[in-house]
Amino acid sequence: SKTAVVTKVDESQASSSGDQKPA
Repeated sequence: SKTAVVTKVDESQASSSGDQKPA
Protein backbone atom coordinates (compact mmCIF):
# COMPACT_ATOMS: atom_id res chain seq x y z
CA SER A 1 0.00 0.00 0.00
CA LYS A 2 2.96 2.26 0.51
CA THR A 3 3.59 2.72 -3.18
CA ALA A 4 3.48 5.76 -5.42
CA VAL A 5 1.00 4.05 -7.71
CA VAL A 6 -2.17 2.98 -5.98
CA THR A 7 -4.21 0.44 -7.88
CA LYS A 8 -7.79 -0.61 -7.30
CA VAL A 9 -6.57 -3.83 -5.71
CA ASP A 10 -4.05 -2.07 -3.49
CA GLU A 11 -6.70 0.42 -2.53
CA SER A 12 -8.88 -2.42 -1.30
CA GLN A 13 -6.05 -4.05 0.61
CA ALA A 14 -4.96 -0.74 2.10
CA SER A 15 -8.46 -0.19 3.43
CA SER A 16 -8.36 -3.65 4.97
CA SER A 17 -4.99 -3.21 6.64
CA GLY A 18 -5.88 0.28 7.84
CA ASP A 19 -3.06 1.74 5.77
CA GLN A 20 -3.62 5.26 4.51
CA LYS A 21 -3.31 5.51 0.74
CA PRO A 22 -1.71 8.56 -0.91
CA ALA A 23 -4.06 11.08 -2.47
